[in-house]
Amino acid sequence: MPDCPRCFHELERLQTAGGVSWQCPDCGGLLATLPFLRRRLSVEAANRIWQTAREAEPGSSPRQCPFCGKDMVRVRSEFNGRDIELDACLPCQAFWFDRGEIESLPEAPPPPPAETEPELSPVAKEKLVTVQMQLIQERMEMDSSLGMSTDDETTGLPSPELFPWATLLVCTLSIAAWVTAPRMTCGSHFSSHSDRDYWLLLLVLGRESWVLGRSAEEELGGVRLLALWAVSAIAAGIAHLAAGGELVRLGLSLAMEALLGVLVWLAQAFPGAHAAGGWRRGLFSRYPSRFWIPLPVFAAMWGVLCLFVPSMLNIEAPGTLVAMLAAAGVGFAFHRFVGRR
Repeated sequence: MPDCPRCFHELERLQTAGGVSWQCPDCGGLLATLPFLRRRLSVEAANRIWQTAREAEPGSSPRQCPFCGKDMVRVRSEFNGRDIELDACLPCQAFWFDRGEIESLPEAPPPPPAETEPELSPVAKEKLVTVQMQLIQERMEMDSSLGMSTDDETTGLPSPELFPWATLLVCTLSIAAWVTAPRMTCGSHFSSHSDRDYWLLLLVLGRESWVLGRSAEEELGGVRLLALWAVSAIAAGIAHLAAGGELVRLGLSLAMEALLGVLVWLAQAFPGAHAAGGWRRGLFSRYPSRFWIPLPVFAAMWGVLCLFVPSMLNIEAPGTLVAMLAAAGVGFAFHRFVGRR
């Protein structure tokens, strides 16, 4: 269980109709997540708190997040003529309220009393469904514009809720194939610029495979995601072999092209989503240096990397263009012919 960021006592889990929260038995403080606030508070209050937290100065709060241990930010706002100060963790979308703070915020209006509605005609029912779908789409677009995602590496993609076992399996097998390839075991290569770039690319590939694979697995399910990844890699491998390549030396190229197949599927399923680009300013810095790239553009950029990176790193990967197109074709066909979970 998480600990209280104020008095460091273990928090107690509370299950209510509005969702799950955690309360300190000593100081009475409350730890809540953004979905909890959006059910407990009015839409205007929840959106204002989240937007203010995103604009707050990093490290402005002396407290640390009970979930991840990183420094929180101080959120200051005014509701009903009262100044409210609370602490927030952006990566976890968690908020800490001292005793009595959350009670002073505007609550969500109660649901209207149930009424017996008259039977609608088929035409009226169809119009009602159309309006409801438009409202859901507008709500999704508003959440995307506010950056409401559980993962700060993407926006507009589904937030993973189940354990991504298939993504973890693929990442583990890929890394094992990379580090045991003949190129990485024949002597010491760490001093050369080419091999330094090779390892840096592995880090980038591992990060993108984990972040994007989890979102795809949430929609496809583990078995379908494994099938998409495997068929993309097999199609790319056949293209390389037909061009005279040695499969044992194609670990990095196949991993990049298999991820391209997943990216093409995601770009079709969520054309309005964005992926984060850039690296943080230092491994342990809390000041991110990143920019957002539309997912279809990100897929095209990844295809360019698949085409040019092997030759830049002196990796023999004949037939790269055909292999890249084969993997992208698998992602396109998978979206067209294979349903979601």
